[in-house]
Amino acid sequence: MVKRILTQYFSTWWLPAFVYTCFFSGYTITAILRWKPLGFVANVLFCMAVAGFLGLIAACTWNLTKKGSGKGIINLFLILGCGAATFFTFGLLMFACTGSGSRPF
Repeated sequence: MVKRILTQYFSTWWLPAFVYTCFFSGYTITAILRWKPLGFVANVLFCMAVAGFLGLIAACTWNLTKKGSGKGIINLFLILGCGAATFFTFGLLMFACTGSGSRPF
């Protein structure tokens, strides 16, 4: 059963990027809120987002070696896009939320 789920996960081009986007979006929302009880949830979502990004890299490798180059190239562009979005979001979280009490949102 696990083999079948992983095969379906790796053989699609959109599912690994969707999983990563969901976890990273959840992390971003909880990090922007800065509510103490959500601190643990933000840490868990961040770890799951890292696992999702590694899953996206694994799916790219799987599709480039097993299935041909079409899905693998799409996954490669999704890795670049998700990496750029992550870089932008970390910059937003680092510089937009100051400790002076002013909230940009």
